[in-house]
Amino acid sequence: MSSGTAHTLYNLGYQSVDLVLTTDGITVDNRPMNQTKLVVHKGLNNTLQFFVRNRDRVLQNIGTKTLYASVINPNTSRRVVFKPLSLVNSGTTGEARLDLNVGDLTDLTPGIYQIAITESADNGATESPLYANQNDRIITDLEVKSSMQYQPAPTQTKSVFTQTQNTDLGDSANTFVTAAMYGNQNKNYRHSKHTIAFYMTDFVGNVTIQGSALETAPTQESDWYGINAQGDFGQIKIPYASAFSGVDPFNFKINTNWIRVQFDVTSGSMDKVLLRN
Repeated sequence: MSSGTAHTLYNLGYQSVDLVLTTDGITVDNRPMNQTKLVVHKGLNNTLQFFVRNRDRVLQNIGTKTLYASVINPNTSRRVVFKPLSLVNSGTTGEARLDLNVGDLTDLTPGIYQIAITESADNGATESPLYANQNDRIITDLEVKSSMQYQPAPTQTKSVFTQTQNTDLGDSANTFVTAAMYGNQNKNYRHSKHTIAFYMTDFVGNVTIQGSALETAPTQESDWYGINAQGDFGQIKIPYASAFSGVDPFNFKINTNWIRVQFDVTSGSMDKVLLRN
Protein backbone atom coordinates (compact mmCIF):
# COMPACT_ATOMS: atom_id res chain seq x y z
CA MET A 1 0.00 0.00 0.00
CA SER A 2 1.31 3.44 -0.81
CA SER A 3 0.19 6.87 0.28
CA GLY A 4 0.87 10.34 -1.00
CA THR A 5 -0.53 13.65 -2.07
CA ALA A 6 -2.32 13.92 -5.41
CA HIS A 7 -1.61 16.87 -7.66
CA THR A 8 -3.59 17.51 -10.82
CA LEU A 9 -1.84 18.77 -13.95
CA TYR A 10 -3.69 20.54 -16.75
CA ASN A 11 -2.67 20.79 -20.39
CA LEU A 12 -3.91 24.27 -21.28
CA GLY A 13 -2.51 24.31 -24.83
CA TYR A 14 -0.81 27.21 -26.52
CA GLN A 15 -1.57 30.80 -25.56
CA SER A 16 -3.35 32.70 -28.31
CA VAL A 17 -4.49 36.18 -29.29
CA ASP A 18 -7.18 37.10 -31.86
CA LEU A 19 -6.31 39.90 -34.29
CA VAL A 20 -8.97 41.83 -36.26
CA LEU A 21 -8.44 42.87 -39.88
CA THR A 22 -9.89 46.29 -40.73
CA THR A 23 -9.50 48.76 -43.60
CA ASP A 24 -7.07 50.71 -41.42
CA GLY A 25 -4.98 47.76 -40.35
CA ILE A 26 -5.26 44.80 -38.03
CA THR A 27 -6.63 45.26 -34.52
CA VAL A 28 -7.77 42.99 -31.73
CA ASP A 29 -11.26 42.76 -30.35
CA ASN A 30 -11.22 43.96 -26.76
CA ARG A 31 -13.27 41.05 -25.53
CA PRO A 32 -12.76 39.05 -22.34
CA MET A 33 -11.53 35.94 -24.19
CA ASN A 34 -8.27 37.71 -25.03
CA GLN A 35 -5.58 37.38 -22.44
CA THR A 36 -4.30 40.62 -20.97
CA LYS A 37 -0.89 39.08 -20.38
CA LEU A 38 1.09 36.30 -22.06
CA VAL A 39 3.50 34.18 -20.06
CA VAL A 40 6.66 32.38 -21.18
CA HIS A 41 9.16 30.39 -19.16
CA LYS A 42 12.93 30.47 -19.29
CA GLY A 43 14.57 27.07 -19.70
CA LEU A 44 11.77 25.81 -21.98
CA ASN A 45 10.60 26.17 -25.57
CA ASN A 46 7.48 28.37 -25.69
CA THR A 47 4.83 28.79 -28.39
CA LEU A 48 2.37 31.68 -28.72
CA GLN A 49 -0.42 31.56 -31.30
CA PHE A 50 -2.11 34.53 -32.97
CA PHE A 51 -5.34 34.63 -35.01
CA VAL A 52 -6.17 37.39 -37.50
CA ARG A 53 -9.91 38.14 -37.80
CA ASN A 54 -12.07 40.87 -39.29
CA ARG A 55 -14.64 42.86 -37.32
CA ASP A 56 -17.11 40.02 -37.74
CA ARG A 57 -14.53 37.76 -36.10
CA VAL A 58 -14.01 35.76 -39.28
CA LEU A 59 -10.50 34.40 -39.72
CA GLN A 60 -8.66 36.10 -42.57
CA ASN A 61 -6.18 34.86 -45.17
CA ILE A 62 -2.72 36.24 -44.27
CA GLY A 63 -0.80 34.08 -46.74
CA THR A 64 0.69 37.13 -48.48
CA LYS A 65 1.86 38.69 -45.23
CA THR A 66 4.83 38.20 -42.94
CA LEU A 67 4.24 38.79 -39.24
CA TYR A 68 7.04 39.87 -36.93
CA ALA A 69 7.26 39.84 -33.14
CA SER A 70 9.23 42.45 -31.19
CA VAL A 71 9.77 41.95 -27.47
CA ILE A 72 10.53 45.29 -25.84
CA ASN A 73 11.99 46.03 -22.42
CA PRO A 74 9.69 48.83 -21.11
CA ASN A 75 12.39 50.08 -18.72
CA THR A 76 14.90 50.80 -21.48
CA SER A 77 12.58 50.96 -24.54
CA ARG A 78 15.01 48.60 -26.27
CA ARG A 79 13.99 45.65 -28.41
CA VAL A 80 15.41 42.46 -26.90
CA VAL A 81 13.86 39.85 -29.24
CA PHE A 82 12.87 40.18 -32.91
CA LYS A 83 11.54 37.11 -34.76
CA PRO A 84 9.23 36.32 -37.68
CA LEU A 85 6.12 34.27 -36.94
CA SER A 86 5.38 31.03 -38.77
CA LEU A 87 2.15 30.90 -40.76
CA VAL A 88 -0.04 27.92 -39.94
CA ASN A 89 -1.60 26.23 -43.01
CA SER A 90 0.17 28.84 -45.17
CA GLY A 91 -1.84 31.56 -43.48
CA THR A 92 -5.12 30.55 -45.13
CA THR A 93 -6.72 30.04 -41.72
CA GLY A 94 -5.54 33.38 -40.35
CA GLU A 95 -3.29 31.67 -37.82
CA ALA A 96 0.37 32.45 -37.06
CA ARG A 97 2.70 30.99 -34.47
CA LEU A 98 5.63 32.50 -32.55
CA ASP A 99 8.15 29.91 -31.41
CA LEU A 100 10.51 31.10 -28.68
CA ASN A 101 13.29 28.62 -28.01
CA VAL A 102 15.48 28.41 -24.91
CA GLY A 103 18.15 30.61 -26.45
CA ASP A 104 15.71 33.43 -27.25
CA LEU A 105 15.03 33.95 -23.54
CA THR A 106 18.45 33.16 -22.06
CA ASP A 107 19.57 36.78 -21.71
CA LEU A 108 16.23 38.13 -20.49
CA THR A 109 15.84 38.99 -16.83
CA PRO A 110 12.55 37.63 -15.44
CA GLY A 111 9.87 40.29 -15.40
CA ILE A 112 7.25 42.13 -17.49
CA TYR A 113 8.00 43.04 -21.11
CA GLN A 114 5.85 44.26 -23.99
CA ILE A 115 5.31 42.24 -27.15
CA ALA A 116 4.35 43.98 -30.39
CA ILE A 117 3.30 42.22 -33.60
CA THR A 118 3.67 43.88 -36.99
CA GLU A 119 2.75 42.71 -40.48
CA SER A 120 4.61 43.28 -43.71
CA ALA A 121 3.92 42.45 -47.36
CA ASP A 122 7.46 43.27 -48.54
CA ASN A 123 9.76 41.17 -46.30
CA GLY A 124 10.01 43.80 -43.61
CA ALA A 125 10.84 46.83 -45.76
CA THR A 126 7.65 48.43 -44.45
CA GLU A 127 5.71 47.28 -41.41
CA SER A 128 2.22 47.99 -40.15
CA PRO A 129 1.21 47.65 -36.50
CA LEU A 130 -1.24 45.18 -35.02
CA TYR A 131 -3.16 46.15 -31.92
CA ALA A 132 -4.12 44.38 -28.72
CA ASN A 133 -7.50 46.05 -28.47
CA GLN A 134 -9.61 48.75 -30.01
CA ASN A 135 -7.95 51.37 -27.82
CA ASP A 136 -4.80 51.03 -29.99
CA ARG A 137 -2.73 49.32 -27.31
CA ILE A 138 0.21 47.31 -28.67
CA ILE A 139 -0.69 43.67 -28.39
CA THR A 140 -0.08 42.76 -24.77
CA ASP A 141 2.28 42.43 -21.86
CA LEU A 142 4.63 39.48 -21.85
CA GLU A 143 5.78 38.03 -18.55
CA VAL A 144 9.05 36.12 -18.57
CA LYS A 145 9.25 33.66 -15.68
CA SER A 146 12.25 31.73 -14.45
CA SER A 147 10.43 28.87 -12.72
CA MET A 148 12.03 26.32 -15.05
CA GLN A 149 15.37 28.03 -15.53
CA TYR A 150 18.34 25.96 -14.47
CA GLN A 151 22.07 26.47 -14.29
CA PRO A 152 24.53 23.96 -15.75
CA ALA A 153 26.76 22.16 -13.29
CA PRO A 154 29.92 24.25 -12.84
CA THR A 155 33.28 23.06 -14.14
CA GLN A 156 35.43 21.59 -11.37
CA THR A 157 39.05 22.75 -11.35
CA LYS A 158 42.03 21.25 -9.53
CA SER A 159 45.46 22.86 -9.66
CA VAL A 160 46.90 21.71 -6.32
CA PHE A 161 48.18 18.13 -6.21
CA THR A 162 49.15 15.87 -3.30
CA GLN A 163 52.25 13.71 -3.68
CA THR A 164 51.67 10.09 -2.62
CA GLN A 165 54.93 8.54 -3.82
CA ASN A 166 58.45 9.97 -3.99
CA THR A 167 61.49 8.46 -5.69
CA ASP A 168 63.72 10.24 -3.17
CA LEU A 169 62.09 8.06 -0.51
CA GLY A 170 62.57 4.84 -2.45
CA ASP A 171 59.26 4.74 -4.31
CA SER A 172 59.17 3.62 -7.93
CA ALA A 173 57.69 6.89 -9.23
CA ASN A 174 56.82 10.45 -8.32
CA THR A 175 53.06 10.12 -8.02
CA PHE A 176 50.54 12.90 -7.43
CA VAL A 177 46.75 12.96 -7.03
CA THR A 178 44.03 15.58 -7.13
CA ALA A 179 41.45 15.94 -4.39
CA ALA A 180 38.17 14.09 -4.95
CA MET A 181 35.81 15.74 -7.44
CA TYR A 182 32.07 15.18 -7.75
CA GLY A 183 30.92 12.49 -10.17
CA ASN A 184 27.20 11.80 -10.71
CA GLN A 185 26.01 12.77 -7.25
CA ASN A 186 23.57 15.56 -8.14
CA LYS A 187 21.26 13.72 -10.51
CA ASN A 188 22.66 10.26 -11.20
CA TYR A 189 22.50 11.23 -14.86
CA ARG A 190 21.47 8.34 -17.08
CA HIS A 191 24.06 9.18 -19.71
CA SER A 192 26.88 9.26 -17.11
CA LYS A 193 28.99 11.36 -19.46
CA HIS A 194 32.07 13.24 -18.29
CA THR A 195 34.63 15.45 -20.00
CA ILE A 196 38.05 15.92 -18.44
CA ALA A 197 40.92 18.08 -19.66
CA PHE A 198 44.58 18.00 -18.65
CA TYR A 199 46.56 21.25 -18.89
CA MET A 200 50.25 20.33 -19.22
CA THR A 201 53.66 21.89 -19.80
CA ASP A 202 56.34 19.59 -21.31
CA PHE A 203 54.73 16.71 -19.44
CA VAL A 204 56.26 13.23 -19.60
CA GLY A 205 54.70 10.45 -17.57
CA ASN A 206 51.41 8.57 -17.12
CA VAL A 207 47.94 9.80 -16.15
CA THR A 208 45.14 7.70 -14.66
CA ILE A 209 41.53 8.77 -14.09
CA GLN A 210 40.06 7.10 -11.00
CA GLY A 211 36.59 6.71 -9.55
CA SER A 212 34.94 5.72 -6.29
CA ALA A 213 31.35 4.68 -5.54
CA LEU A 214 31.51 5.52 -1.84
CA GLU A 215 28.82 7.80 -0.44
CA THR A 216 31.40 10.07 1.21
CA ALA A 217 34.74 11.27 -0.11
CA PRO A 218 37.28 8.41 -0.05
CA THR A 219 40.03 8.49 2.56
CA GLN A 220 42.00 5.38 1.55
CA GLU A 221 43.96 4.63 -1.62
CA SER A 222 42.16 1.29 -1.80
CA ASP A 223 38.84 3.16 -2.20
CA TRP A 224 39.78 4.18 -5.76
CA TYR A 225 39.62 2.18 -8.99
CA GLY A 226 40.89 2.95 -12.47
CA ILE A 227 38.61 4.35 -15.21
CA ASN A 228 39.46 3.51 -18.81
CA ALA A 229 39.04 6.84 -20.60
CA GLN A 230 40.49 5.46 -23.85
CA GLY A 231 37.78 2.88 -24.46
CA ASP A 232 37.65 -0.86 -24.01
CA PHE A 233 40.72 -1.43 -26.18
CA GLY A 234 42.97 1.13 -24.52
CA GLN A 235 44.86 0.87 -21.27
CA ILE A 236 43.80 2.54 -18.04
CA LYS A 237 47.02 4.53 -17.83
CA ILE A 238 47.28 7.31 -20.41
CA PRO A 239 50.95 7.45 -21.46
CA TYR A 240 52.87 10.57 -22.45
CA ALA A 241 56.15 9.18 -23.72
CA SER A 242 57.33 12.50 -25.17
CA ALA A 243 56.95 15.99 -23.76
CA PHE A 244 53.41 17.34 -24.23
CA SER A 245 52.36 20.96 -23.78
CA GLY A 246 48.79 22.14 -24.13
CA VAL A 247 45.32 20.82 -23.31
CA ASP A 248 44.45 17.13 -23.73
CA PRO A 249 40.70 16.35 -23.34
CA PHE A 250 38.98 12.98 -22.87
CA ASN A 251 35.29 11.95 -22.81
CA PHE A 252 34.22 8.92 -20.83
CA LYS A 253 31.09 7.33 -19.36
CA ILE A 254 30.79 6.04 -15.82
CA ASN A 255 28.21 6.30 -13.05
CA THR A 256 30.28 6.99 -9.97
CA ASN A 257 30.10 9.33 -7.00
CA TRP A 258 33.69 10.57 -7.01
CA ILE A 259 36.41 11.18 -9.59
CA ARG A 260 40.06 12.08 -9.22
CA VAL A 261 43.23 12.13 -11.33
CA GLN A 262 46.47 10.34 -10.47
CA PHE A 263 49.65 10.92 -12.45
CA ASP A 264 53.26 9.77 -12.42
CA VAL A 265 55.53 12.54 -13.68
CA THR A 266 58.98 11.98 -15.12
CA SER A 267 59.49 15.58 -16.25
CA GLY A 268 57.48 18.69 -16.97
CA SER A 269 54.33 19.59 -15.09
CA MET A 270 50.60 19.02 -14.78
CA ASP A 271 49.26 22.56 -14.39
CA LYS A 272 45.56 21.91 -13.75
CA VAL A 273 42.70 19.48 -14.33
CA LEU A 274 39.18 20.52 -15.39
CA LEU A 275 36.13 18.21 -15.10
CA ARG A 276 32.57 18.65 -16.39
CA ASN A 277 29.78 16.16 -15.72
